[in-house]
Amino acid sequence: MWVIRSTVPTFGGVGVSHDRFPVEEYEALRQEILQWQRIRFTVAGLAVTISGAVLAYFAKASTGVPWQFPPLIILWVLTWAALMSYMFGRCNCSIGTYIGVFMEHRAKGWENRKQKFRTVPRRLSMNTGLGLMYMVLGTVSIIESKYVATVSMGVHGTVLLTVTAAVFAGAVTLLMFKSYPREQFSRQWERIKADEQDTSRSDANEVV
Repeated sequence: MWVIRSTVPTFGGVGVSHDRFPVEEYEALRQEILQWQRIRFTVAGLAVTISGAVLAYFAKASTGVPWQFPPLIILWVLTWAALMSYMFGRCNCSIGTYIGVFMEHRAKGWENRKQKFRTVPRRLSMNTGLGLMYMVLGTVSIIESKYVATVSMGVHGTVLLTVTAAVFAGAVTLLMFKSYPREQFSRQWERIKADEQDTSRSDANEVV
């Protein structure tokens, strides 16, 4: 269904006008953004749950378990969570720039306005909060395991844990400090849009 100059509710109940675009697609994309956000929180909750369960089990059955073992599991789980969260955020960024280029290119809407509306510094974002939480969990897992355990995996276990911690630190750094390529996505969508317009004009000229 194609609508001319239709007003569609966005987040916060704010309406935005559009020129000729399918309302169903706009609403579906908004729902997809929300879905990706829900998945990010689900992944974060799952990572916290697994980390807590591993630490709780290790605290009760620490005898005979090398101290490197629990943080190895937890750090890999948190690394996975950090990378997934960043990837899901990129998906949202791609969808948001698509909306900005194809659906809000004439009438300013949510995607265009929110880039100018900053009540807090850019670094105080959800990614920063998740990254700090993962860092705390990872650090606690190492300290608690080292304090509670009575056995060790030896040098090889320590080296493996060091490498894992480095990978984990890289994933958290990516999540906290790597900005999404919004401008790059916008340029790609603009290029696709221009190609489609050129194709439409060529088809129209052939018909004439």
